[in-house]
Parts: sequence; C-alpha cells; structure tokens
Amino acid sequence: MPLLSQHHLYHVVPRRPFHILVNTPTRDHSLCVRIDSMHFLRPFNIAVLFLFWTLLVFLAPTTVYWRDSGEFLLTAYFLDIPHTPGFPTYAALANLFALLPLGPISFRIHAFSAASACIILILLTSLCQKLTGNKKGSLLFCGYLLMTSAAFLRGALTAEVYLLACAFSLGLLLLYASYRAKKEPDLRLILACAFLSGLAAGAHVSTLPLSFVGGVLVLTEWKRTKLVLIPAFLLFFTAILVFVYLPVRASTSPPLNSGSVFNTSRLEKFLTNRRDTDLRKGGMADIAGLGDTSSDTFVRGLTKDLNRLNKELPLPFLLAGFAGLLLLLFKDPRTALLIFGCGLTNYLFFKGWEADPWIPLLATTILGMWILVHTLFQKPVTALALVAALVLCCVALQTKAIVHAMQLSRFLEPVKTQRTLLSSVSTQSVLITEPSWFLTRYAQDIEGIYDDVASGYLHELLFPAYFSTLELKNATGNDLFSSLALQPKTPTTPFLQNISNLIKVTGSITFEPAEIINTPLKSLLHTLGNGLLLLKQQDRTNNFASYLKAYKSLSSRFRHIADDDIRKDSYNYLEARLAGAAQFLSIQGQNKAAASLLLRSCSPVESSSCTISTLNNAGVYLMRAQEYRDAVWLYTQLAEQSVRYKDVIDKNLETARSHLPYEPNNTVTK
Repeated sequence: MPLLSQHHLYHVVPRRPFHILVNTPTRDHSLCVRIDSMHFLRPFNIAVLFLFWTLLVFLAPTTVYWRDSGEFLLTAYFLDIPHTPGFPTYAALANLFALLPLGPISFRIHAFSAASACIILILLTSLCQKLTGNKKGSLLFCGYLLMTSAAFLRGALTAEVYLLACAFSLGLLLLYASYRAKKEPDLRLILACAFLSGLAAGAHVSTLPLSFVGGVLVLTEWKRTKLVLIPAFLLFFTAILVFVYLPVRASTSPPLNSGSVFNTSRLEKFLTNRRDTDLRKGGMADIAGLGDTSSDTFVRGLTKDLNRLNKELPLPFLLAGFAGLLLLLFKDPRTALLIFGCGLTNYLFFKGWEADPWIPLLATTILGMWILVHTLFQKPVTALALVAALVLCCVALQTKAIVHAMQLSRFLEPVKTQRTLLSSVSTQSVLITEPSWFLTRYAQDIEGIYDDVASGYLHELLFPAYFSTLELKNATGNDLFSSLALQPKTPTTPFLQNISNLIKVTGSITFEPAEIINTPLKSLLHTLGNGLLLLKQQDRTNNFASYLKAYKSLSSRFRHIADDDIRKDSYNYLEARLAGAAQFLSIQGQNKAAASLLLRSCSPVESSSCTISTLNNAGVYLMRAQEYRDAVWLYTQLAEQSVRYKDVIDKNLETARSHLPYEPNNTVTK
C-alpha cells in the first residue's frame, strides 16, 4: 500500500541520461519535477546551435548601422540611458558582452544580438517539444524558418532590443507551458514567470500586455494559485525595480543620458512618455495605429502589414500557424490563449511599423506550424514530406534574407558620411546635430575620432527641461556654459536664449540643418560647403551652390543599393538629413532648389522612398516656386498612395490645379 501511494504521488519516468529528479514538498503532497533542459547538450544540437551562432557572428557588422543601432551601441558600452523608457535590462546584459575581448566594440554588442537569436531558437524549439512531445527535427525546423525572416536576421546582426524582448516572451511562454503540462501544478513556475515578467519589461515594455494576459489566466485558477499570488506580485515588483538603474546612471552623466532623469519629476516624464506627448502633440496618435480609425484606413493599414509579414514568412504559413494554435486550443486552452495573446499583443503594439519588432509574432506562427505538422501527420514519412515541402517553399525567401544579411554587414554609408562630416568641421568648434546625433557620439566616444570637436544634441539646447544638460568646459575643467543655467518659462517651446548664451562663449556654432531652428535663425545662418549651417557674429554670406552640392553627393551614394530593406533604411537616413536642409533653402527663397533637392532622392513612384509628409513638402515648395504643373503631377501620384493624409493631399492638389490654365479635368502627365 505505501508503494501504491508513492506511485500516486510521483510521476514515474524512465531513467535517461541528464534527467534530474527533484522532489518538492507542497502543502499536503510531493511533486516530481523533471528538468529536461539538458536535451540541448546532445552533440547534434550543440553542433547546430554553434553553426547558427557562428554564421550570425560571421555576418555581424564591425561598425554601427543606421536607425537606433548607434544609440543602443552607446547604451551597451557605457551602461547609458537611451530613449524612453530606458531599456535597463538590455543595457545591463549587453554591457557584459561589451566587456569581452572579441574585437571592436560594435562587433561585441552585435555578438550579443546573435546570442539573443540563439536563445530564441532554443526556447522556441523547447516550446515545440513541450507542446507536442516530438523532439525529432524541431530544432532544424525552427532554425530554418527563423532564417527566412530578414527582420530576424537584421535584429540578430545589429544592436537592437527586439530580439531580447522576444527571448523574454518565449521564456514566459515556456514556463507557463511547463506549469500547465504537469498534473500536479508546480507553483514555483508561476513565481518564475512573475519575476521574469518584471525583467522583460526592462527589455521592452511591449512584453507587459503578454504579462497581463498571463496574470489573468493565473487568476482564473484561483483555487490552485492563491497561495503564490502575493509572492508572485512581490517578485514582479522586485524585478521592476531594475528601472532604478535609470536615475542611478543619470547621476553619473553618461554620454547620452536621455532625459537626464536625476530627480522624480524627470523620471516621471521619461517613463510616462510625457516628453514626446508634450513636444510632439498630435504626432503620438500615429503610434500603434491610434490615428485615423476609419474602416478604409484600417483595411489599408492591415493590407500593408500583411504585405510586410509576407516578406518575412509566406501568408499561407501564417494561416497554418493560426490553424495549429486552434488545434492546441482543444488540448490546452489556457496555453493556447497565452501563445495567441503573445502574437496578437505584439502585432497590435507595433501595428503599422516595419517588421523588425514582430519577431514574437513570427515565433508563435512557427510554433503553431509545428503543432499542425505534428497533429495532422502522425506518420514520420508523411510529416517529413510536408516539412520538406515547406523547406522548398522557403528557399527563395531564405536566400533573399541571407543576401540581405550579407549586404547589411557591408553597409557603412551612414557612419562613413558622418566621419566625413566631422572631418570637415574645424577643430575646437561647437557642432550641434539632430538627425545624426547618435552617429556623431559613436564616432567620438567609441571610435575615438574627431574628439577635438565639441558636439551637442540640438534638443539639449532648446528643451533643457526634457533632455540632458549640455555643458561646455575649458581646458582646466571650469564651466563655460550649461543649458540648465536658466530655466525656461515655457519648457515645451524652443528656448532660444541658450543659443544666444552659447554663442557669447564660443563666437560661432555649427548646426546640422533642422526645421526647428531654420526659421528663427534664418537671417543669421551661413551656408557651408559641407551642407552645415554656421551661426557667427558677422555679416551673413550664402553659397547655395556648394551647399546643394554636398547633399546631392550624399544622395548619389545610395543609388547602387539593391536590397529593398537596406535601401529603405538608406532613404530614411537621407530623408532625415535632407528635410531640414530643404526647409532652410525654402525660407531663404530658394523654393525650386528645395523641391529639386527632395525630389532628386525622394521619388513618389518608388516604394522604398521618402515619407508622404516629405514629398508633400516638396509639392509645397513647387507651388511656392510657381511650378504648378509639376506640383499637380506630384500630388496626383501621392493621392493614389496616401489614406492617412488624404485630406491634406487633396487640398494641396486642388490648390495647385486652380493655378493651371483651363484643361479638361486638368489632367497632367509627366
């Protein structure tokens, strides 16, 4: 009888190597927990994972990429504070790789991204095995499909937070699936989920909706989980304390120090995104699809999102993944709902964005596909035939993704352009940048070049209440200037007094063109041959020809790029530089030159071109230059593409047409 009772209290499993039996007493009985994580120590799996990581490291760039890559490189190396909400978990973990002697600093942090990709592969494979019990081929299946996504490879090769956030999300799913798989619940897994949820928020706040869904599912099992609910909440809030890192690091004044959150008021503004809502009123509605809510806009946005997803995984695969999760719903509804919630909340959080943050959505799709294959095709031969067919379907997509990764590793134009720009600035001068701020800091603080130029961020000058302090010291360390020396009465409007105070100390300031200063300083700024603007206390001189030449040479560098995604990033970098330069030309009366500058690089008929707002500005410059026929042609092209800005485009199109000589329907061809 004791033996019979013992068999009822314990799950008896066959003896296998690397299986550890842990007996855990509970309130009135004992549990048997079988830790199967050592499955990956088998030689074949180690070889596959090593080849996977080696390939990613081999392709990893040795310098900075465009977008937020420079910001996160600085964050990882200096334990710095990037944009809202600070990403403290990423900073702490990536900094460990920055300390390794593996080559250039940027390469080390890109290796951390590659390690995050490997962790995603391990966790996704473990989930497939946990939910189906089938360990044969799951590692190759998941690895192969992940490698078909250009967004996954881009995240694995550059400094970004999305893959780390995905790894935390999959970790939460695996812990919950393990908890649900046991007949006798192991409540320690709920505690682990709670703690991991807090750390995941420090990697990216997009994981919080998943944590909320998981919390609701745990609460619905009140009778099972009531003993650990209070400890779980305590562990969650303990892990959330990782955000205490922000004011601690801000007090040491690292290079970026976004928000300079050295007190409670600044920390509140930083974490609640008040800075962006105060300074960019109306612009926040475009985030997460919160702008125009009409059905036409919804359908148009959903279509664009599906097209983006189709470039990462074919849409039939997305449907197959959804079907697999429906099958899981009949076997384990709670786990299926959490997995489905992971993909859905990830999509809704980043709706309308590029595919880079959608890695959890792609991972849950692959998981659903594996469940479908295992459920419908129990015979190994049939299952292998189906998997082989899926592999063949992805050959072209995967080849394109790997070619994209190879070209990305050689994409050096932004940092090369910034080095050229810094080299053209005279020594001991002050350079204030805006769109290329992170590239400037990377070149100076990580590469250690052109550190004889004092660089600053434009918004530190104009909005000192929301950004870190811009300080200037002399050779002996004495303060010459501080952007917080005077407190602005209206912190949400540009504080131009700081520019006046700074020029009194330096005699001149070099600016990267930006719309926010072009208009108030239009009568004081001098154009330079390197495309920058100079503010100095003497008569103004302008050489628009050399000023234009600098930007035309910049735009010509990106025409040879064949890869769609890299070309799109190139145009994004180009547009950030050109927008302010063109607006400065316009306020100087050079409207035709301003329109020409934008349209030279931004084509309304190319998908990988500039945004609708920049092209709309080009049309405005054409109308100011009285080039109404060209403006009508441009707005006609834009009217066929834009739904969100349809009212603005239609109004400008009508205005341009009203200035044309009468023609039937004013049809313009070009």
